[in-house]
Amino acid sequence: MGEWLYYRAYVQDLDKIRDLLEDVVNPAITNLKTKFRDLRWFYLQYIDLQGLHLRLRLYGDHDRLAAYEDELDDPLSARADPLVKRLYEPEDDKYGAAGVPFAERVFQLGSEAALACA
Repeated sequence: MGEWLYYRAYVQDLDKIRDLLEDVVNPAITNLKTKFRDLRWFYLQYIDLQGLHLRLRLYGDHDRLAAYEDELDDPLSARADPLVKRLYEPEDDKYGAAGVPFAERVFQLGSEAALACA
C-alpha cells in the first residue's frame, strides 16, 4: 500500500506558479513517467493564510516516494519560499471513500491536460 507525498510550494504570484509548472513540474513528471508508467499524481493552484502556492501530490510506496523526492526536492526548494513537504491524507469525508480514487483520477487528468496546454 502506498502513500501520497504532498508538496506546497509558496510563491509570490501566478507567473511563478507558471514557471514552476513549466520548468520543474512538467520535466519532473515526464521523467518520472519513464520510470513509473502507472504514476499517480496531480497538482492544484491554491491560496491559504500563508499565501499563493502550488500543491503537488504524488502517490507511491516507500521506494517511489524516495525517487519523487530525489527528483523534486531540490528544484522546488530553489524556487519556493517556503517549501512544505508532508504526507497527504485523502479527503474521504469530502469526496466519499468510494469516490476518492475517481476524484484523484479526474484531478490527474486535469493536471495532465493543463500541462499539455502550457
